[in-house]
Amino acid sequence: MAVDPNQIISELVDSWCDRRELRPLSLVLPAWVGNNGLTDGWSQLHDDLKHAYVIYTELPAIERNKIKQAFVAIDYFLQNR
Repeated sequence: MAVDPNQIISELVDSWCDRRELRPLSLVLPAWVGNNGLTDGWSQLHDDLKHAYVIYTELPAIERNKIKQAFVAIDYFLQNR
């Protein structure tokens, strides 16, 4: 996996915590922290990132791009297991 989704999500979570962006945090954080490393865990994280990308259009463009990078990397990983 060329892009490390965990690193991207870590940066996003740090930024969201600093700004108290509770809505995207409440969607992504449980799936990220609860990821069991198996296909179902990665799939849940992928889906929640994708939902965050669609729902939270008010986030800065750079953060939305990072969200997209993360779920695309996870999708690639899942399809090439």
